[in-house]
Amino acid sequence: MAETAVAKQPSQKALAVKNFQAVMNNSYYQTLLQNTLKENKGTFTTSLMELATSDEKLLQCAPNALMAEALKAASLHLPLNKQLGQCYILPFKNHGVMTPTLVVGTKGYLQLAMRTGKYETINSDVVYEGELKGYDKVTGNLDLSGVRTSNVPIGYFAYMKMKNGFSKLLYMSLDEVCLYAKQYSPTVKFSEKATPATLKELALKQAASGVSDGVGWYSNFESMALKTVLRRLLSKWGELSIENNDILNIDEAPSAEQQRDEEFAEAKEVIEVDDETGEIKQPAGEDPEAQTETKKFKLS
Repeated sequence: MAETAVAKQPSQKALAVKNFQAVMNNSYYQTLLQNTLKENKGTFTTSLMELATSDEKLLQCAPNALMAEALKAASLHLPLNKQLGQCYILPFKNHGVMTPTLVVGTKGYLQLAMRTGKYETINSDVVYEGELKGYDKVTGNLDLSGVRTSNVPIGYFAYMKMKNGFSKLLYMSLDEVCLYAKQYSPTVKFSEKATPATLKELALKQAASGVSDGVGWYSNFESMALKTVLRRLLSKWGELSIENNDILNIDEAPSAEQQRDEEFAEAKEVIEVDDETGEIKQPAGEDPEAQTETKKFKLS
């Protein structure tokens, strides 16, 4: 009888799902979602539940905190479907507490910009070996008249042309992107093992293998590089609506804590930081020397 009673006890995950569902179905949140999303509310809440139930670390977050991040996505009218790649809610540990954070992806930024109706064209892409014939930093002209000779990336660009005739192009070489990540991304900055050289090696390995799924520099370097150059272009020379600028400000000009939080969320694995030293903690029982060749580029 005792074994039967134990077997009937709901699992920790089942309880977490039940608690989150109860919060999500609260009339306060349902009213906010209905007023914001109208007829799209059902699709959004379904995607939100699928997202939460597929990630046990998200279920460790406070339900109200998770809903707060979901409401940010709803206010931007960006779907939480991972396959669409427009935005994500990812968990990280902040002072020992699992915390959810909304991260806007490259496709999400493109959506936010195009919705203003002020752009004729926005594009970002990879520049491969053999394609680049010249780049004029003064005029911003990029000559890609060369013939691609390999799958080796050498740089990334973002281009926009507005309906008023203004156009701008931003190009960053692979080396410049690696230096940028080391300087501004805490997931890279706080790791002694992560250097511009190891990031470049990782980028080249991912390009050669064609395997770069996930979110973050260590899981999908190309996606992060394209997001970086596009975000820099839009924040410096582009136009977004006021509400969308608020989200861009979290990415482009945040406080130190906001920047750390957003970048930590972009790491594929949850990261803990020592509050006193600022160093990233090594997970218990994990031997960094025993990691696979690919994983050695990830934060320990």
